[in-house]
Amino acid sequence: MNAQHIVTGTARAIALPLLFSLAGTAVAADATLELLAQKGIITAEEYARLKAGQKDEATVSLKDGLKVTSGDGKSSLQLGTLLQMDAAYFNGGSVGGVAKDYGDGTEFRKARLYLAGSTGAWDFRLETELAPAPATSGITDAWAAWRGPVTVTAGHFKVPYSLESLMSDKNLAFMERALSASFVSPRAPGLMVSKGFSHGSLAAGVFGEQLSSTAATNNDEGGGFSARATWAPLIASGRAVHVGGSLHWRKPTQVNTPAPGLETASFSSKPEMNLMPDKLVNTGNIPGNVRDTSVAALEFATTRGPLTAQAEYTRAKVSRDTGGDLDFDGGYVQLGWALTGETRAYKAETGVLDGIKPAGRVAWEVAARLSDMNLNDGTLTGGHERNASAAVNAYVGANVKLSLNYVDVLSVKGGANDGNEPSAVMLRAQFSY
Repeated sequence: MNAQHIVTGTARAIALPLLFSLAGTAVAADATLELLAQKGIITAEEYARLKAGQKDEATVSLKDGLKVTSGDGKSSLQLGTLLQMDAAYFNGGSVGGVAKDYGDGTEFRKARLYLAGSTGAWDFRLETELAPAPATSGITDAWAAWRGPVTVTAGHFKVPYSLESLMSDKNLAFMERALSASFVSPRAPGLMVSKGFSHGSLAAGVFGEQLSSTAATNNDEGGGFSARATWAPLIASGRAVHVGGSLHWRKPTQVNTPAPGLETASFSSKPEMNLMPDKLVNTGNIPGNVRDTSVAALEFATTRGPLTAQAEYTRAKVSRDTGGDLDFDGGYVQLGWALTGETRAYKAETGVLDGIKPAGRVAWEVAARLSDMNLNDGTLTGGHERNASAAVNAYVGANVKLSLNYVDVLSVKGGANDGNEPSAVMLRAQFSY
């Protein structure tokens, strides 16, 4: 027996019990087995037995939430969270010459826990919001999706509308979405068909009322449809150009108590400061027995290395039986710059921008935004608001984001808050896993 045989025999004596043990916990990786087989340390029969054992075991990963994946890779289950702790400091503001004293404060903006997974051609997600008032608690996502020639999604999930609305909360450049995002409720129960392409996406569905706003009354629940199409004429390394459009139509809830048959709608928005108690633009319940509302949006975004530009314009129409139809509009334009050189990835198959992933220990980003929302038309004066915002973000590793925002209400014309122009400095600590 030569030295090579002695070494090989010794290696097999040590390795085999260990490998069979590791296979039982799905730690033995394919690459390791391939290498051991090539070196002759394990036989072809032993290799086949180890590979077969892997298919019945699961692997556990902590890279992006707690994720368990089956041995054959066809099923997975993931547990994660999103925590956002905010503080706000207000300055100024007055109505009719009387100063407004907005109290500084703190809040859990979001405290979410989710369970997501896939098995075969099916995906699912269940997410709940645990943050107390003034944030909205309850179910945010509860859906299942079948991935075939098209993807069919059913449950409670994000409506296919608007680039900014569809971006994940954790990936936004600003702490709050722009004023015009409030034209459409972000989530609702429904059924949607979607299809992603290498340079675009299509999605359309029918939806009911948002679960968190549906009261246990004798009302007839409203509903409608929403559709979105996107196209990316340019996708290259560190560069992308995105254009898109959305259409959202709905028939409002019919209020049967206390006024039988009354149909109404309303639009309103806080000034991109969640701790602000006042909605500076607010139509209230629009009179005239509203038949339906329609909202259309155009979107544009582009990335060029560390620079990102993004803009949307929204127009809403309210059709009424009496008093004439109403038209409102709004939009925003923003610029972002990753000082440390990172690029926001673009996902063409869903038509959204991803977040910043630090190349080193910390990534720095600065951003500026102008936003507008006009709820004045004819005799209805819900107010016309314009804001300017600035942001500084620090991305610490893959899970922590620290944000500093300054929001200045440039003007409010019309409505109950005419001339009310506060500003705020806001801080956020975010943990996502």
